[in-house]
Amino acid sequence: MAADSGYGDCTLFRQGLAERGLRYAVQVDPNAIALPADAVPVTPPYAGTGRPPRPPTPARR
Repeated sequence: MAADSGYGDCTLFRQGLAERGLRYAVQVDPNAIALPADAVPVTPPYAGTGRPPRPPTPARR
């Protein structure tokens, strides 16, 4: 199976294919990042000036 980034960027779609044991190749957004499953966002310490930092989150469309 092959799919464009409309499907490739959808985690639930890819998980569904894997759960069914299907082999697939999908396009993903070129700006997508891959992290280990156990990665945890880290919030930088607040220096007391400006807006407090927030933990990094994936961009939403």
